[in-house]
Amino acid sequence: FPIIGLSETWHTENSVDRYGLSGYNSVHEYRCSRRGGGVSMYIQDSIEFSRGTDLQVFSDVVDCVFIEISGHSMSQRSNIIIGVIYRPPNTNIEVFNSEMNNCLLAMKSENKPCFLMGDFHINLLNCNSHSNTNAFLNAMYSHFFFPLITKASRVQHGSSTLIDNIFTNCITQSHLLKPGMLVTDISDHYVIFCICREKFGTKQSMKPVYRRIFSDTNISKFKSLIEEQDWQSVYEEQKAQESFTQLQKLVKTC
Repeated sequence: FPIIGLSETWHTENSVDRYGLSGYNSVHEYRCSRRGGGVSMYIQDSIEFSRGTDLQVFSDVVDCVFIEISGHSMSQRSNIIIGVIYRPPNTNIEVFNSEMNNCLLAMKSENKPCFLMGDFHINLLNCNSHSNTNAFLNAMYSHFFFPLITKASRVQHGSSTLIDNIFTNCITQSHLLKPGMLVTDISDHYVIFCICREKFGTKQSMKPVYRRIFSDTNISKFKSLIEEQDWQSVYEEQKAQESFTQLQKLVKTC
């Protein structure tokens, strides 16, 4: 995977530099004053990127890190924004929604393809029965961000929850995206992913559009062809429908 996101890393100032992946650069956000949380992103060496510091939010209800990928380094038409978000469990969803709204507004002004991945600790399977979950999903929809993962991402002790997801605003090109899960015990959450089946954002082959050009030259040419036609087959038909069919055929030919 060109981009790998991790949430709840528990990194500290002393540990953050100890963990790397060969062939990847990394960016991290971690808590300085308390334990737990933290987010990281690993980006392949060949990809040019910058930190999205203008989108950064780090508070009691959300940990996040953003990068902006250079489009030409991935053969794309525009830069792409990617974020990793972690919402600690049992924190205020209303406050989280407010923080996210500010972040989404900033991304909207960028007008670029965006992918937001992470552990939101908001079970989307309950969106019809839990008002705060419904409010979170509606807030994402209102900024044209839609979830790519639709099945439970955490199955444990008889419970199934959809709390991990990848949201994107690339709705018109969703046919190019292949989301999925890796069922593995590397964590108590399944690994979620999204693969672009083609070069994302490239122009699609267009079907030709045919149209008639009603220029004076073409109208004159059409009149000449009509005058040269032999209409005998139209007159020879004994029934009106067959006569009209012959007439229509000759006109269309012209």
